[in-house]
Amino acid sequence: PKTMKQIKYLLMAFIALFTCISFSACSDDDDDSAQGVENHSYQRDDIKIDGDGNPEEYHVRLTFKSSSTCEVKCWGYDWIWYTSGYKKNNFNETKSCSYSVSGNTITLHNYPFYASGGNLVLTNYGSYLQDKGGDIYARK
Repeated sequence: PKTMKQIKYLLMAFIALFTCISFSACSDDDDDSAQGVENHSYQRDDIKIDGDGNPEEYHVRLTFKSSSTCEVKCWGYDWIWYTSGYKKNNFNETKSCSYSVSGNTITLHNYPFYASGGNLVLTNYGSYLQDKGGDIYARK
């Protein structure tokens, strides 16, 4: 009889412990959802050599300013051919944008750096965002 009480007590303690662990494991889920991007910035950095052997840099920083407004900053350089040869073309531009969230999907509406319009769709993985082309935007 005494061991049966001990087993019952241990079983109840185990269930209580398991319940606590289960709830605490869920506490960080909000950070991984797309809702967690507000007041955060994410950056993508591309550094490569173009087809003619010239170095290029392209950086994009997405800053989510509120629950629906954002800012996109693009900067870097590439090379443009002129009649006298290549000239370095520096760029640095910041534009406002708006976004919406559905689950872990973030949609930047009418992405300001698309020449023909369209949305930039990102999946939120917590510490980084990823676009449909596989580009990574790391949380800063």
